[in-house]
Amino acid sequence: DLGESGVGKTAIIKRYLYDQFNEEKSPSDSMHYVEKDLVVKKKKIKLNIWDTIGQEKYRSLSKLFLNETQIVILVYSIDDAKSFQELNYWNDLYKEQLGDEILLGVVGNKYDLYLNQEVSEDEGKEYAAQNNGIFSQLSAKENKIGIDEYILKLVTEYLNRKINRINLKDFEIIDANKKKGIILTNKQIQDLGFN
Repeated sequence: DLGESGVGKTAIIKRYLYDQFNEEKSPSDSMHYVEKDLVVKKKKIKLNIWDTIGQEKYRSLSKLFLNETQIVILVYSIDDAKSFQELNYWNDLYKEQLGDEILLGVVGNKYDLYLNQEVSEDEGKEYAAQNNGIFSQLSAKENKIGIDEYILKLVTEYLNRKINRINLKDFEIIDANKKKGIILTNKQIQDLGFN
């Protein structure tokens, strides 16, 4: 996940992984990496999750951890218009490193602070739509189920896109006893994320 310091990137990850929320608001001062196994479409998927540092003095470090990233989640706080405006920086950063083929998520966090909302849901949706992203408003403080559903939605969309990019010319087509099918090698199955 990418975004400004204090938007709740670490809180989202902790809620997703451990169903915990820490009221302390001290910003992360180090990168964190965790793994989580997830079952999608009856297939076991291993998520490799990087929690980046949003503080300006550490921004250049984020570039180092983007290699081989498949899904990027841009996070802003709905009660902080500046964090929303800074999404452009993070969006440009990942595109510069990874190109346009990455699946993008856009999250307006801290929905529990909706009474102080500075960025409307429509603004978040519009930003996501303009950047071909998948949008959600979440609350790491209160909404474990919403976070689980959102991550599952992103991973499912990633797998669907990966499967849709299959070039059938790369696979052996069989016609034994007039039964047609596609044979995938073990490597091709791994490349699709099913192992």
